[in-house]
Amino acid sequence: MDDDDIVLLSTGGGESAGGPQAAFSYHAAAGHMKRPGALFMYMAVIQPGENIPAHAHPEGTETILYVLGGNVEHRYGRGMSKSMLNRPGDFVYIPGGVPHQPVNLSSSEPVRAIVACNFDLGIEGNSIPYSNEE
Repeated sequence: MDDDDIVLLSTGGGESAGGPQAAFSYHAAAGHMKRPGALFMYMAVIQPGENIPAHAHPEGTETILYVLGGNVEHRYGRGMSKSMLNRPGDFVYIPGGVPHQPVNLSSSEPVRAIVACNFDLGIEGNSIPYSNEE
């Protein structure tokens, strides 16, 4: 690969750099990056009526998400005492150490968001479970 090449890592049709039906892999992308480990991206989907359990990411990490579809409530802070409603077109920044819980408010439509962060969620310890009792 030359410095002025771009690389198809994954398409919406299930094709990727790894071949037909291969899922997007950070490790496959890292082989093309100048600073592997500096950026991680994925598509998050929360099914209707579901939520992601409350959690935080390590101090010093950063997450930005872009809501593509659906309506999501982000509960956050100590005891999940704060709340933000987000809809398609919203960009949301979540600093490390802030407990948060995204909740799909719809009983019929999934929430879809593109998430970019400076850490690999696949590494144990990068998503820390949070209990409201803490």
